[in-house]
Amino acid sequence: DITGRRALERFDVGFKHIFKIRLLHAYSRLMILKDANWNSDDWGKPLNLYDMLATNLGFSLVFLDGLRKMNFNPSEEEINGVFHFWKYVGHLLGIDAKYIPNNEKEAIHLLYCWSISQLDADEETKSLSIALMEEPLSSKYPTKHWLRVMMKEIHLSYNNYFLGKDDCKTLGLRTSNFNAALISRKLNFLVEKRVNSNAKLKEIMRIKGRKKQEFIRDYIQGKIK
Repeated sequence: DITGRRALERFDVGFKHIFKIRLLHAYSRLMILKDANWNSDDWGKPLNLYDMLATNLGFSLVFLDGLRKMNFNPSEEEINGVFHFWKYVGHLLGIDAKYIPNNEKEAIHLLYCWSISQLDADEETKSLSIALMEEPLSSKYPTKHWLRVMMKEIHLSYNNYFLGKDDCKTLGLRTSNFNAALISRKLNFLVEKRVNSNAKLKEIMRIKGRKKQEFIRDYIQGKIK
């Protein structure tokens, strides 16, 4: 919802959703800190600034890196637009704007600093990754079970490609026999080459892609039966 036209204008749908998340963050911090089992000395503050910045980078820097690995080539204007957009969203979520990167170089430095401060994967990390691996099977979309099984394999294939075998093994994720990522990369290369040479076709593809996103969102939210 936040990426729709005018969605971030004051009190529009995206703006409202961002502030709902901000309130959820605040409530979660309060409740976690009330829990006697939470150890701030060892774990820091829940939903802290650094972790929120890292999440923000997942939607900008990591997103762009994923696009390139899948044979998409975002333009300089698109790259700048992505960082500008997520800087504003981060600001609305309560992150001090001076800490949010303005460009890719700053983002890479920040992500590196965050990464070296993280502990190795433990059993809880593995439990979470396995739960996420199984999530497509309980999803409302696709509607048929065999398609959800295929979706699980597709997700695993992308995990294998982006994370690599060693990291997947560390997280308890098995190797998929369905190499969806490789197939997609080859198709994307052909489509990207054609689309980037035709501005009209690029706009048509943008509109079609947006409609598909909205359909899946509405289906998951129960707006479409």
